[in-house]
Amino acid sequence: MTVDTGQQDTQAGAGDPAATGPTPPEPPASDTPPAGDADQDDDTDDQGDDDQGDQVGRRNREAQYRRRAQAAEAERDQLRGQLDALHRQIVGNVARAYGLDDVGLLEYRGHELSSFIGDDGTVDTAKIIEATADTIKHCNIAPQRRPVKPNPQQGAYGTPAGGSGLKEVLKTALGR
Repeated sequence: MTVDTGQQDTQAGAGDPAATGPTPPEPPASDTPPAGDADQDDDTDDQGDDDQGDQVGRRNREAQYRRRAQAAEAERDQLRGQLDALHRQIVGNVARAYGLDDVGLLEYRGHELSSFIGDDGTVDTAKIIEATADTIKHCNIAPQRRPVKPNPQQGAYGTPAGGSGLKEVLKTALGR
């Protein structure tokens, strides 16, 4: 190893105006970087790995949140469909009870089924009855006759006619 002194450099560069200061030492000829440089490179790689790991972790978390949000949206849409079907069924049941067989006739007359549902989600029966009466009147629908339902509390409901009458009692009593 040679000791670099400023005098030798100035003497060698006296004729060259570009060489006015000491020349830097030449890097070693080997392929391995100096020990100080290797430590810095390792630190930068570690930081890069940490940054990449953080980015990968963040991306995974974001992807998980997106999947959860998509699943929640799909469930919300499914429940919204079920709720709409239930509302339609309730409106149909009320309209049917007041003489209108098909809920589609209410829609035909321009009544939105959602207009029968209040802000709190309850069904406004008075509006349905009014719209049903209007639709029946406008479409000239004859009122439905409801079949008479027997009352099981009055009389012998569901038992065969005949049976043990006075004639049967007399036959049994007289022994015939």
